Amino acid sequence: MDLKAFYEGDTRRRHSEEFEFGDQWSEGGELFSIGWIAATGEVYATRLQVGGPMPMFNGTGPSPRATPLRLLQVQVLGIVEDAETISAVMSGWQKAMARPESVAWVRDRLAHVAGERADPPAQPSRHFEAY
Repeated sequence: MDLKAFYEGDTRRRHSEEFEFGDQWSEGGELFSIGWIAATGEVYATRLQVGGPMPMFNGTGPSPRATPLRLLQVQVLGIVEDAETISAVMSGWQKAMARPESVAWVRDRLAHVAGERADPPAQPSRHFEAY
């Protein structure tokens, strides 16, 4: 589903605290960002697919500059109940993200949440406060 439909699908997502764990994850030749939403516990991957150029508007008409069009598709990878646990699950994410097919690392960590709880806490790349 696209990012807009994802956030519209559960109103708790819109106003929740959210952690992002980088935006250079890879799978099948595509790039992803990985995020966690506190209110729902969802760990999700957003596929960043770069399309063709799209004109930007400067208020008076199309700008001669072009920017890539990003089609954002979301997939929920798993559920992690609290911030302490997601910090342990994502411990080492910066190093793991640089590997080929790195989304598999996230999937594996989520499949073994109980065993990951003892890992040192990870720092997200971005933290969005609830509003």
